[in-house]
Amino acid sequence: MVCRALLVCSVLFVCSQYAPSQVFKCDFGPPPARMVVNAYIFRSPIKLPDHDQRALKVRLVSLGTIINSEAAAEAFLQQAETLVAESYQNRGYFKASATAEFRRITVRGNVQVVNLVFHVEPGRLYRLAGITALAATRGRLRS
Repeated sequence: MVCRALLVCSVLFVCSQYAPSQVFKCDFGPPPARMVVNAYIFRSPIKLPDHDQRALKVRLVSLGTIINSEAAAEAFLQQAETLVAESYQNRGYFKASATAEFRRITVRGNVQVVNLVFHVEPGRLYRLAGITALAATRGRLRS
């Protein structure tokens, strides 16, 4: 587990070195030595179905729940925002976007416990109205 966390941190560090710098989106200033994500909260006019929300939370937890630096926090936020937007787009919402921010809950020693709050703009819902085949025979449709 420790090796996996170190590998993730090192990959996030390398990736963040080549990404353009961003403003750290956090309501309480730069992170302390460690932050632990307690819960994921979604603020959206459209709620994802429960099974999609559970699957999304599993994917978010797989990114990691312990954040050790500002660079890791920025990379984590960016990946989390992408996952949430993709989840809405997979449900048929066009140009879904998500922004995320950390909200501090409590401090335990040098560890801050935070919630990750997502503000989602799902965009328009598109559905397939129908499929029409023109000038096709049964043989052509099967092949």
